[in-house]
Amino acid sequence: MFKAKCANFMDQDAIDDILRRRNEGMMELDRRSGVENPEPMYTLHRNVCHECYYGILGIELSDTINMMNMLTGTHIKRACYGEPVKESVSE
Repeated sequence: MFKAKCANFMDQDAIDDILRRRNEGMMELDRRSGVENPEPMYTLHRNVCHECYYGILGIELSDTINMMNMLTGTHIKRACYGEPVKESVSE
C-alpha cells in the first residue's frame, strides 16, 4: 500500500529544523530527569533522505523500522516525514 511521499524530501534545511527541535525537546526531558549534559540524538546536516525510502516511494522498506512496527503494534513515523516546510505566502 503506497502512502504519500515525504513532505520534506531532499530539503536538508527543513529536515535539520525538525531534527533540531526534536533534539531540544529530548535533551530538555533528559535534563528534567537529572542528566547533566544530555547528548542530542539526531545528527544535523546529514540528509536522512539517503537513509530511508519514504522520500522516493512513500513506503517504509527498512527492515528495522518494519520490525519495530510489528513489535509495538503501531506505526513508527520518522521525524522528517510529515512536517512540511512552511512557505511564505506572497500576495
